[in-house]
Parts: sequence; structure tokens; C-alpha cells
Amino acid sequence: MPNSVGISHAQAEDELYFPETGHTISGPFLEFFNSASDPLLLFGYPITDEFEHPITHVRVQYFQKVRLDLVRGGSGEEVQLAPLGEDLKDDQAPLANIPTDSPACRKISGYSVCYAFLQFYDAYDGAHFLGDPISEAQIYEGRIIQNFKYSRLEWRPEMPTGQRVGVTDLGRIHYDRTLGDTARLLPNESSNIAGRLVQPHAYAFVNHPLLPANSDQTISVIVLDQSLDPISGAILKIEVLWPDGSTGIYRPSDTNKSGISQMVLNSGDYEANQIVRIKVTAAYMGETSETSTWFRLWW
Repeated sequence: MPNSVGISHAQAEDELYFPETGHTISGPFLEFFNSASDPLLLFGYPITDEFEHPITHVRVQYFQKVRLDLVRGGSGEEVQLAPLGEDLKDDQAPLANIPTDSPACRKISGYSVCYAFLQFYDAYDGAHFLGDPISEAQIYEGRIIQNFKYSRLEWRPEMPTGQRVGVTDLGRIHYDRTLGDTARLLPNESSNIAGRLVQPHAYAFVNHPLLPANSDQTISVIVLDQSLDPISGAILKIEVLWPDGSTGIYRPSDTNKSGISQMVLNSGDYEANQIVRIKVTAAYMGETSETSTWFRLWW
């Protein structure tokens, strides 16, 4: 991890708390964050914790400059950058008067990336972390900018040499325009204060211990703290081990104010008298709890 991130405080091996904004990165989001050579330069600080997007129902986390999405890929769940550059591109912005026939320019996906923007793109694995360019250099709000699939670069002549290319705060702009829920932006200071530890305890149940093939099964999860009070907002992962040895991974909704989350699962086209095993992981404020349940396929 770059030294610039060393001011953050680790609570557990797979999470990192940022006192600058009062938010935590954990699990696969933290793994992706750390995969960049300079994550604060490319992504900025987290401005929310991980949450389920109310429109797409995908687990996301907003940063100052980007949004990360946890999506299902060909090899399971993976973190991807959201195309905020595409979403916030202004097609009416005039083109910047920059020569593009210079050796310091390169055509990428039909657009010219030039000079300091090209140096930044190459230095920070722009193909992966910025995406392909989706415009030529433009003048936007008085600055020279260039739009990329995931991000936007801007020229800041007032900054010292070596710091004049920056990444626009598209994450904050996109959050304010599309969600605007200021409560999610508030610091979650309790997640980093000793003595306020909340230890989740998860319990899982199925509605039908015996269930025919191709039928709907309801999985219920209850998450309580050490005082047996319900935990609202616990993040759940359900892993289903099917009779053929394959595993399905599912992300039900976070627990409600009663500490409960439910998910409907089809039992699949399997022969009777086989067992479907279910593992549940609940995460809350950096602490986790695991539990399991099962049901038998019947005639």
C-alpha cells in the first residue's frame, strides 16, 4: 500500500477506516482499492460505507472520485468501476484548442490523449482505472478536461509541477445528483472507537425442511448483537452448495430494523433425497458471524 494511505487506521485484516471522512473500506472493495498504485489519487477517500444501491440493488461504495460496484461476473463476484465518466459527460462542452498531431499524443479508441494527460494515463494504468477515453480534450467550467469511461482528468495550472493533472470528484458529483441522501455521507465514527464493539450473531432458517425440485424456498436470516438486540443494516452473503457440487453466491438485502432479511431461492432441478446446504455470513462494523442451515429435496 502506498505511504499516502498509511494515515488510515486498520480495524481488521480486511478493512481500513479513514478518519478523514469517517468511512470504512472492507472485503473485495478494499482489495480493489489496494490494487491501484496510488488509490487516493485515482479514487479519493471513501465518502460512504458499502451499501445496497436503492435502484440497481447492487452493492456499491462511493468515493470522492469514483464508485465501485460489486457485480456477478463469469468467475463469481467481482468489483468493477462504475462508468461515471459516461454518465456525467457533457457533449456540449467545446473542444480545447490543443494540437493532436504531436508525438506526445496517442489515439486510443478513436480519441487523442495528449501531453500530461497521456503521461498520467500511462503512469497509473489508465486503461484499467480510467477506462478508454470517450471524448477529446474539452473546456469545462473553465478547465481543460478529458472524459474517460470511469473518470475525468482535469488540468490544474495553479498546482505545482507534477501535480497539475488531477481526477475530478465525479463520485461526489454523481452521488449528489442521483441519490443525495446526506445521511450516508455522515461519518461512521463508532466503527473505529474501542468500547463500542458490536458482535453480530447470525441465525438462519428455511421455511420448508423438505421441498420438491423446482420449488421456491424462503431463507430467513436473523442477526442479533451480544445483548440479543436486533442489528439493522448487517451485510449478508449466502452461499448455497447444490447437490451437483456447484456453489451459488447470493446477496440478499441488508437486515431491517428487526434484524431480519429474507430471500427466495428456487430449489433447482435435482433428484429427490439430496441435501442442499446453505452457509450465511453476516458482517457489521468490521465484525462477522457465520451460520448455516439446509433442506432436503423431496418427492
